[in-house]
Amino acid sequence: SIKIEIRDAKKGTDRKAGSPKKGGPGLLGSAVVPFPWAAGENEMDLRLDQGWVTVAARFEPVREDFKWPKEAQLEPVKSCVVAPPAWTGVLTVVVNAAAEVKLPEDVAGSKKTPYHSNKPVALSSFVSIGVSSPGNPLPAQHTKTISGHSPSWCEVLTWEVEQECGPLDLECIVEEKKAGVLGRCRVPFPGDVGKTTHDLWLQGDDGKIATGSLSLQVQWKPVHSDFVFPTPSVPPTLPVVSGDLVVTVVGAEWLSGSQSCAVVEVQDSSNMQWRCTSVMKKTSDPVWGQKLRFRCRGDEVPKIALELCDSERSQAQPSSPSRGLNKMFRTTTRAATLGCASVPFPTQPGPVEQELYLSGDASVTGLVRLRTEWVAHPRAPEFQWPAPEAAVEDEPVWHGELVLTAQSASDLRAADMSLFGKGTSDPYVKLITTTIPRPSTTWKSKVIKKNLNPVWNETGIVQLITTTKPEFLIEIWDEDLDADDFLGEAVLPLPTAPGEQEVELVLNTNKSKNKRDAKGAVKLRVAWKPARPEKFRWTWNR
Repeated sequence: SIKIEIRDAKKGTDRKAGSPKKGGPGLLGSAVVPFPWAAGENEMDLRLDQGWVTVAARFEPVREDFKWPKEAQLEPVKSCVVAPPAWTGVLTVVVNAAAEVKLPEDVAGSKKTPYHSNKPVALSSFVSIGVSSPGNPLPAQHTKTISGHSPSWCEVLTWEVEQECGPLDLECIVEEKKAGVLGRCRVPFPGDVGKTTHDLWLQGDDGKIATGSLSLQVQWKPVHSDFVFPTPSVPPTLPVVSGDLVVTVVGAEWLSGSQSCAVVEVQDSSNMQWRCTSVMKKTSDPVWGQKLRFRCRGDEVPKIALELCDSERSQAQPSSPSRGLNKMFRTTTRAATLGCASVPFPTQPGPVEQELYLSGDASVTGLVRLRTEWVAHPRAPEFQWPAPEAAVEDEPVWHGELVLTAQSASDLRAADMSLFGKGTSDPYVKLITTTIPRPSTTWKSKVIKKNLNPVWNETGIVQLITTTKPEFLIEIWDEDLDADDFLGEAVLPLPTAPGEQEVELVLNTNKSKNKRDAKGAVKLRVAWKPARPEKFRWTWNR
């Protein structure tokens, strides 16, 4: 009985004993050699567990009457051949370069850095490629690390594949050595023997939006000449709306708060993003000039909303829920709103200047100036610019100047009593806008000493910009060393036509300000000068 074993010399030898191991990873195959059946060399092909071995056996008998055994019945050589699996070959991937790779942005914003920064961040990235199949997955391979936002690797990665079934699934991951995954993409399997070139855009994961693309080549060299290539899959394409929306918050005017910041929210088909400007303090006319960039992917143009907030005031019940503001201020309450506006999407290439009035409750006043621009992805489908929104009837906006001239008053109440004569007063006029609680919208005239029939002839100008119809109140006060005395009030009607209008108003009593009855009247000239006369309707003042 003769037995032959084929072993791996590096793995199958016991170095201490110098003899082959029994079994173990070094054994490649074994077979029983039939005894020779004739004089001379008997050549035969023997089947192993995988493959076959050709041996020649010879027996030289001493006795001449030796009886040879019958010839061994061996399987033909072809039947001993074990065909390799169907998916056997060499897979080659040439990683060329990446373009415009940046750190992925969190859709909901960053807790550590709530203000968006456009400063470039240095990157050191590499590409890791994994190959999976219905059989055993192949080990992942990666390129060297290259610095820059458009790294060029030009490296060749190869795999020797032996799989019973397919297809093979390739996934590329661009990683930064400190920040982690920058983006990933799936590579279509080749449809023929030649090299297939792909330029794939990167996708983010875990609620992040990636940017950039990866260029590579893929080639499959099968062992079988009759290998049937699978139908080539179509590489994933960018959505119709793929690019960056740049919103530049230029500034605002006539706000009702003195410590403000702007929050811009962009809602596309799948995600909501928000960015916030810095806080401008001690001004009701802030100037930011800050760019806020949003990466958008979807099938429809995103919706843009803007909200101005006062970080000095807070309210428990916000006017419109905003995840971004709660994260920014990190409190259970949020900043009080100074006004909201819906921002139209750009309808043409290049920057688009926009001036929007703020809306909200009766305390909201002012406008905001923006510059919006849509930068489409270079490999995105041709972008169809949306048509300008149909013209609708403008919401009444009181944007302009109220010019008030306090002429005179007559028969006022004497607030300062004298022991040696009649009483008198030191009257002055105060104009108050009751619908917009803002100190700068209050005007006060000079004081006329000791006169119950004063003549002022003094003009004051109040600038307004609000979507809520303003209401004005005229008050007459007596100046004293301690607390001024209230003499009377009257509601000031708004002009209903261009030019100055003279009015004479009877003063009314207000028990909450002074228990004594008011008397007398005040003569005024009032004019309203709209900033945009072509859009203003005088019927709004009725």
